[in-house]
Amino acid sequence: MIPKRHRSPAGSYFITSRTWQGRALFLNPKAAELFVATLLRYRDNQAYQLHAFVLMPEHFHLLVTPSAELASSAPFSL
Repeated sequence: MIPKRHRSPAGSYFITSRTWQGRALFLNPKAAELFVATLLRYRDNQAYQLHAFVLMPEHFHLLVTPSAELASSAPFSL
């Protein structure tokens, strides 16, 4: 079965996610640096405005506003 795709209205979003099985992946400095570098690269490429983020050992929280272009073309919100 193909999942339904929904467009979300423009706005800011609070996003949280956890690692597989709650593993403390981000205690590894290389994994944490890669996550932050990727997050900042997409921000610098204007995919979204990054208002705040918290990176914990096994999960993260983001507060973002997708760019107008991304919000109008993406099948899913960020």
